[in-house]
Amino acid sequence: MKEIAPDDYQETLRELLDKKRQSIRDDNPLVIKQKLVRYALSKGYESELIFSVLNGE
Repeated sequence: MKEIAPDDYQETLRELLDKKRQSIRDDNPLVIKQKLVRYALSKGYESELIFSVLNGE
């Protein structure tokens, strides 16, 4: 089995979160971030990676 390159993995998460962000109908940035974190966690991504992508690192 092949491993996914870390950069590809992070880019896939970034694209997934961008797509989800467009479907969220809330104006509060904290609510949006909370929904994005829960969504990514439900997809199986690690919390450290999620927060690094959301914080723009």
